[in-house]
Amino acid sequence: MIAGQDVEPADGSDGRWKTAPDRIISTVDVEARHTHKSTQQRDDGYKGHLAVEPETGLFTAVALCPGAGAVHHEAAVAPDLPAAERGPLQILADAAYAAADLRAALTAAGY
Repeated sequence: MIAGQDVEPADGSDGRWKTAPDRIISTVDVEARHTHKSTQQRDDGYKGHLAVEPETGLFTAVALCPGAGAVHHEAAVAPDLPAAERGPLQILADAAYAAADLRAALTAAGY
């Protein structure tokens, strides 16, 4: 099952194949995907997204999603993380959260 969906025909009809972008990597956990932060750092599993209260270190929100795909990109998950927070917030995040649409949505929400 895994090998059958691991590749797909490449664009064009020249007989080349490419790795399928959203392939299943486990017969036991079908939502797990390959993840990567760089060409050297690759993992299998999920991405975790956290909102943390800096003074206490307590997690105030958590989102867990498959490690690949635009639906699970940081910019798609991030708007829900501070939803339960009250008062002024300062959001600190890495560059993956810096998409223009996400920044506009957070600014419009008052962050």
